[in-house]
Amino acid sequence: MAKIQLRKVVNLNPKLLKARQLLALLYIKDEDWEKAKKELEPCRKIDIGNVLTNYYLREVNDMLGLEEGKTPKKKEKDSAIYMQSGNDVIIQPRINKEPKGFGIFLEIAVGLLIGLVIGWFLLGPIQVRNAEKTVEKELATTRDELEAKTTSYEELNAEYQKLKTEYNNTAATLESYEGTEGDNAALKNLMLAQIEYDQGESRDPMVIAGYLSNIDEDYVYNKGTEEFQKMYELMMSSVGGTVGNQYYEAGNEAFRIEDYTTAIENYKKAVFFDIENGDALFALADAYRQNGDKTNAMATYAQVTERFPESENASRALGFIAELGE
Repeated sequence: MAKIQLRKVVNLNPKLLKARQLLALLYIKDEDWEKAKKELEPCRKIDIGNVLTNYYLREVNDMLGLEEGKTPKKKEKDSAIYMQSGNDVIIQPRINKEPKGFGIFLEIAVGLLIGLVIGWFLLGPIQVRNAEKTVEKELATTRDELEAKTTSYEELNAEYQKLKTEYNNTAATLESYEGTEGDNAALKNLMLAQIEYDQGESRDPMVIAGYLSNIDEDYVYNKGTEEFQKMYELMMSSVGGTVGNQYYEAGNEAFRIEDYTTAIENYKKAVFFDIENGDALFALADAYRQNGDKTNAMATYAQVTERFPESENASRALGFIAELGE
């Protein structure tokens, strides 16, 4: 079954390196060396320097060489005499005459002593210099990282202070706005989200998320000012991960009791607030599939493969796409 699924994945995405490697490993397990090599050759074309591919290919070539009756390695030839008798190979150990006497032991001891002395005087300073260079390089890297983080923090703090000043300038006129649609409603919800955000550690991310969800994204990026967009994105980034995870867990609870409609609603919100949550996107596709919505399921599985192509979810999504397509 694993081979069938992997072949489907490879047919859908011939350049998916991990799928080909896994399929080749299954062939190696079954000692089907020719098929394993057939899968590994394209892997080298996709990524010629991949360590795992080269390791598998080397093992397969060695096994094919043994099966084809190739001559033993030079090391083996040096250690034994090989004679051909019909279809049989006779291996006779090569007998080497070893020097005898106390002289050989003395020569070995003197050689070892000389080697240790030379190593101490030549290699010792080199190792010390290499260690010093490594420490200096690590210190330089650490300093660069600290400087970059300090600069980034200062820039973000300056931007935040600028946005906060703009907010304070407009907050005084908040009560004069009326209505629930258009510019007034969008600005009001953003200001309320900012007020909750300024509560510090006592802020409630779900309250902020509630205000932000009342703002139409089309308004933000097509009608809102540049300052409005920046404030909106700042609020979203501050609560996105936390809120997205809470909606994801709520979706999982609904999914477990087979309430797929509620699960879909929560997974959608999880993806909306945290677009990097690949698990939530894959779960949304699963909920569509379980709810009988084949069209949205296939479209969402396709998003998983496009946005997270190297993930395990992408491989599973390809399998479901093939299954739904059949």
